[in-house]
Amino acid sequence: MSIEEQVEDFTRRMIEYHGFQVFEDFACLIADKEPFPSTEGIFLWVFSQKRMRIETKVEKFHTATRIRRIEEMLQIPEKEYKKIFSSIVSYLKSLKAIGFEQIGKGVNLFGKEKVYNVQAGMNFFENNLDALRKFEEITINNPIVNWVEEQGYFEVKNKDSLLWDSYFGGKAATKSTTKSTTTGTKKKKIGATKAKAKGKAKATAKATAKKQQRMISNGSLADKLKQIASSRPDSSLNGDARQKAWVKHVNGLYKQIKDWLSDSAKRGHISFNVRKVTLSEDNLGTYEIDALELDLVGAHQIIFQPVEMNILGAVGRIDVYHRGYNPHKVMLLLHDEGKKFHWELWKGLKKEAQQPFNKKTLEALLSQWIES
Repeated sequence: MSIEEQVEDFTRRMIEYHGFQVFEDFACLIADKEPFPSTEGIFLWVFSQKRMRIETKVEKFHTATRIRRIEEMLQIPEKEYKKIFSSIVSYLKSLKAIGFEQIGKGVNLFGKEKVYNVQAGMNFFENNLDALRKFEEITINNPIVNWVEEQGYFEVKNKDSLLWDSYFGGKAATKSTTKSTTTGTKKKKIGATKAKAKGKAKATAKATAKKQQRMISNGSLADKLKQIASSRPDSSLNGDARQKAWVKHVNGLYKQIKDWLSDSAKRGHISFNVRKVTLSEDNLGTYEIDALELDLVGAHQIIFQPVEMNILGAVGRIDVYHRGYNPHKVMLLLHDEGKKFHWELWKGLKKEAQQPFNKKTLEALLSQWIES
């Protein structure tokens, strides 16, 4: 296993070792408590397999959906939750102190001031395993985690021990030496080591290229989709045009859903509620988009929640879930095949779990959920 693969494997294991939730390509997530979906929560960082880096997504802290969820889940007012702002800033500062770099155009977090996400690529950790140890320490002991623990719905596991110690052990000193021999002007006696490091870098780059072309056999659904996304060409539309097209197709989908369920709506068995949510994405900025809620007789509520654009090998993704029923969650992916758009319902990775989204599949999904 290459050092790059070890770092990726380590970060995934670290999430599980300390009791966080693994989600979204894969993310270190503090999951929301029941009855809310455990696949949603407070994001500390995400491992981006497309970019082969660890990055933060602070924009997820201030969406209208996140603020509302915190209010409902913890029974605290919005202004109280927004006090987490200083914790977020402190957390980012700690990551920058160990070598993470600023990325993106910045996020106007809670309308207070612009805050920038940070990232660290695999090559950074490859040459500095001690920074990976510090990264684990920051992940399990930072102001955001402390705030959540104070709220009483999450507690870090194994907080007194580091997975790094058993996984890497004494390798940090070796890698630190590698880093020192590959940067700056060095003494002649380490020239051979520098040349060796250069050859190793080329080998690592080649291994990375191969890795991005194959599917991860034991990965999650999000992992698989990310691998698909990395092999697809970027859209020729600019950011604004893609965003407008995405919003247009989402609204068109909602109109179609209302048409399909119109008979039940006329009988008073289903009602529709559209609300605005705020999404923030790198290189696209912050924008508003509609989420659709279906209120079914029997106190069943089905949510269609847009998540992101251009991240899963498709134009965009909508999460569909049955509020209060954690296992009841699927994805809708909007695909573009030569100017011809269509929605697919994804329940899993297997081909038989991926279906065209139409009236028949919608009714079957709703029937299954309200009966189970």
